[in-house]
Amino acid sequence: MKKQLVAVLIILVFAGAAALKASQGTQPTKQPQVKTQQESDAFTKFQAESDPAKKALSGEQFIKDFPNSELLGPYVYPLLVQAYLKLNNPQKTVEYSEKALSSNPSKQTTLFLYQALVSGYQQLNNYEKTVESAERFLTVDPNNAFALVTLATVIPERIKDDDLDRDKKLTRTTECANKLLEIVNSMQKPATLTDEQWKMYKGQLQSGAYSSLGLVALRKKNYEDAVAQYRKSLELFPKDAYAYYRLGNAYDFLKKSDEAIRAYASSVALNGPPEARTELERVYKDKNKGSLEGMDKVISEAAASLK
Repeated sequence: MKKQLVAVLIILVFAGAAALKASQGTQPTKQPQVKTQQESDAFTKFQAESDPAKKALSGEQFIKDFPNSELLGPYVYPLLVQAYLKLNNPQKTVEYSEKALSSNPSKQTTLFLYQALVSGYQQLNNYEKTVESAERFLTVDPNNAFALVTLATVIPERIKDDDLDRDKKLTRTTECANKLLEIVNSMQKPATLTDEQWKMYKGQLQSGAYSSLGLVALRKKNYEDAVAQYRKSLELFPKDAYAYYRLGNAYDFLKKSDEAIRAYASSVALNGPPEARTELERVYKDKNKGSLEGMDKVISEAAASLK
């Protein structure tokens, strides 16, 4: 998973408890009714459980015992989403996010659920559902950074030269990346984050946006622009192995072998994609008459410069 998406998942975990607490402190328009004391006691026990695994089991049991409970949509499903997020169970996260969203939750809970839904589909490597759910997210919160960075980073990775909607996808990627850059400085810091964490998070969002614009430029064969965008990205997040790999691609296409070697070597030093070493060896041998002598030193020097 890309580092930008890892960052937003971390933010999701930080903000999840606060979001649910805030939303559940607000009474729904129609107050759900508990039908029996047994149902009330079971829900109280479930709600009070702090261990995610035990909470998940308790919630699943509550659903079996009270399948028609009015508490399911506004309370039980969102709390199960939170538990399954902490348990890193994307299948269950997606399942209960969809169920909770269909029950017309509060605005605060809706935002939390969409974050969970998008991240769950990302973890399941379901490209179509990831894009679809992120686009749905933007219909309720047009400036949502989570949804924008998802679309900006996921869409261009799947674009092929022979896609009939290739230009449309490139345009959508550019729209999302530019919108993200536009709003990031006006975003409000969540109370759950320190100033340092917030600065890092915003920097990663901006870095992700520039990387996406760099990939669009690569797809359009605008290699000078790709270099410029990846340079901006790496200024904000200097240990992005994929950005260095793609920067190497851009320099490679521009026939700037020294710059390509340094970029590929940096990607290899950061444990980037296997293709980074393959491309490094190819460019290095082309420059050094078929020899790889000295290449390991180049990688070591790149690693030292990244510390």
